[in-house]
Amino acid sequence: VRKPAASARPAGPSSPCRSRLRRGLFVTFKWCRIALLLLIFVLIVLGLFLNHVGLPEWIENRLRQEAAEHGWDLGYSRLRLRWYAGVVAENLHLERTNSPASGPHLFLQKAELRPRWNSLLRLRPEWDAVSLEDGRLIWPLPGTNQPTRTLALNHLGGELVFHPDDQWELRRLEGTCLGALV
Repeated sequence: VRKPAASARPAGPSSPCRSRLRRGLFVTFKWCRIALLLLIFVLIVLGLFLNHVGLPEWIENRLRQEAAEHGWDLGYSRLRLRWYAGVVAENLHLERTNSPASGPHLFLQKAELRPRWNSLLRLRPEWDAVSLEDGRLIWPLPGTNQPTRTLALNHLGGELVFHPDDQWELRRLEGTCLGALV
């Protein structure tokens, strides 16, 4: 009489159930891992796209509309998103909408708008601060019975912080006027 060979696993009622549970958990873990890696890949590609190509037109229109509500006409050549700097506007031009001939004109090579990141989740952006780089401010100063004089600040740079209740704080502003550092 031959004896059956001893198996490495003890036969029992819980063995097939346990292996099915392990297999199910392993498959679930594998798909969750793939989904997470795919999500990370999509976010990286989206970030690179928004940095290289620029923001979509509907976001640009919303920014222009928001600026117009505050009385500013906004023009720029490129608007893009950088994760470390926020929204970056290149070749920015700002002027007042109510009196463009007599109001200030601001030309900037680059402006970095730092958003409040939690407001972006509501799709209603609010800004924390703006950094100004390499700009020029031209402000016509009308006089009575005199020709109009113009104040011009060149090489303008600074930082403007926005607080709640429409309070602004000018932390830094520097430039040159008639060759003197202001």
